[in-house]
Amino acid sequence: MTKPTPPRVPIAQLAYLAVFAIFVFVYLAKVINGTALAADWVILGVAAFLLIITAYRVLISLGKPDA
Repeated sequence: MTKPTPPRVPIAQLAYLAVFAIFVFVYLAKVINGTALAADWVILGVAAFLLIITAYRVLISLGKPDA
């Protein structure tokens, strides 16, 4: 009996996940320090939204069996 191969996550999705996580980290630090402007709040919201969507897509691709 052969072992199934682990699911593959596209490199682009992992790169997007890393970039959005960095944006969220940087702008969340600005917000916590109290130096955030209105644009920083918007960027943080958009980056957090995109991070959640990308993380969801990565989790979905991990659940799919390879064909």
